[in-house]
Amino acid sequence: MSVFDLIVQNGSVRQVHLMLEWIDINSKSLSETLLMVCVRKVFDPTRRLALLKTILNFKPDINLQDGKGQTAFMSACICEQEDTINLFLRQPSLE
Repeated sequence: MSVFDLIVQNGSVRQVHLMLEWIDINSKSLSETLLMVCVRKVFDPTRRLALLKTILNFKPDINLQDGKGQTAFMSACICEQEDTINLFLRQPSLE
């Protein structure tokens, strides 16, 4: 488990925001972006949406793929996260 995983899973939205000010937003830790970690590992929908909105404010490349060729959007679809899917669909850079 990476530091990204720990902060996204257990930290506050404020802690995630502070981390985002100091890291490469498109960095893949263990082949996952922060968006992917959020979609796949944050199970509380309210917290997940708050974290995703915070991350999206930093303009990440939402089309980055993991080692299996999946994007965070694809993961949200697989997990049937309607709120997350709707949030991604509102992003103009989604391909």
